[in-house]
Amino acid sequence: MKKGSFFKLFERLKGNQKAWIFFSCLLLSIVFWVFTSLSRNYETSIVIPVSYRNIPFSHHSDNNLPKRLEFRFSGSGFELFRVHLRDEPDSILIDVGKLLNGAKNLDFPTIKLRNQFPGEHQANKLIPEIISFSFTPRNLKRVPVKINHSVHFQKQFGQAGDIILRPDSVDLSGPQQLLDKVAVIETQPVNLKNIKSNTFGSAFLIKDNLNGITVSADYVYYYLPVEQYTEGMIELPVELPVSQRSRITLFPNKVKVSFQVSIQRYRQISESDFQVVAEVPFPDVPNHLTLKLKRYPYGLHQIRLQPETVDYLISE
Repeated sequence: MKKGSFFKLFERLKGNQKAWIFFSCLLLSIVFWVFTSLSRNYETSIVIPVSYRNIPFSHHSDNNLPKRLEFRFSGSGFELFRVHLRDEPDSILIDVGKLLNGAKNLDFPTIKLRNQFPGEHQANKLIPEIISFSFTPRNLKRVPVKINHSVHFQKQFGQAGDIILRPDSVDLSGPQQLLDKVAVIETQPVNLKNIKSNTFGSAFLIKDNLNGITVSADYVYYYLPVEQYTEGMIELPVELPVSQRSRITLFPNKVKVSFQVSIQRYRQISESDFQVVAEVPFPDVPNHLTLKLKRYPYGLHQIRLQPETVDYLISE
């Protein structure tokens, strides 16, 4: 109804005494009925989810723990109206480890949880009234975590060491026949791009294929050490087996080894850290010999030989 129409109706009622009296009595009756109804005693209930914390990982529950609690209130309509206006908690927290305190079985009266629903008017009953905690030991197995990752570094940057995981292993619990099938647990793919500095992050574990098994963690943290790299080059003699050195002449007899190395280690690299070899595979006599880098320092990247093959002459 529009505001103007309401005032027109009000003016008409004022001009009609009988209608005005009837309207006034009807309004008072409604107010009296509402007041009387709210003064009576009623019961109401509010259902709230339950969150269990610190459940012993090495044990499993013998019964199904309730996922929700029903808070029941009794009182006048005015009191219950205020109850429904309160901010309800997201969940009711039950610290299982603290309640058990080392015990394996406990019947816990839920009425002790009513203080977690804030307000002056508290629930007079919670359903279920008792939560029975009963735990028995279960099989455990520790397995390593493997991170699935791909890394793209910015130019002249690279990995400075192995990725560190925390934790690097997790505990599994469940039936022994299922645990025997699990040797490692992997993470969701981690794709890192344009990396130029040490990188931290987290990765969720893949647990879709672990039906019937409980895992002690949902995710792991990783640390990727990164260093800036520079290009190095060293000229080396090509070595032949001792038995061929007097008969074989190589052309060229020296090669260049180029590589990427961290700036911090660049001055530590020397010719003695490398060994390039060639060998004539008698009785075969190929047209060229393929060079092999038999020894080189750890931590080098993009190692290349220039040239990769050499010619040779066999002396009679």
